[in-house]
Amino acid sequence: MTNKAFTRLNELACCGKIGMSSYLGHYRVMSGLSIGELANMAHVSKSSIYEIEKGRSPRVDTLLKITNAMGASIIVALQARQHELK
Repeated sequence: MTNKAFTRLNELACCGKIGMSSYLGHYRVMSGLSIGELANMAHVSKSSIYEIEKGRSPRVDTLLKITNAMGASIIVALQARQHELK
């Protein structure tokens, strides 16, 4: 996936057009990762990834592991979550 696509995804999340669960799910798919692959890379359970992508709010340490494993921005993810809560 191109940097332009990731930049656009970040823009959508920052301005509240998509929520945190959508941001993380799209970022994972755009990175070419399955839920299992990301879970292994982040050292979290597959069910954690699945539940977060379905809308469950993760613990901060879990979110940090996931975003670090994908190279995604925890700041963008938290901004997207903040918009969800408004």
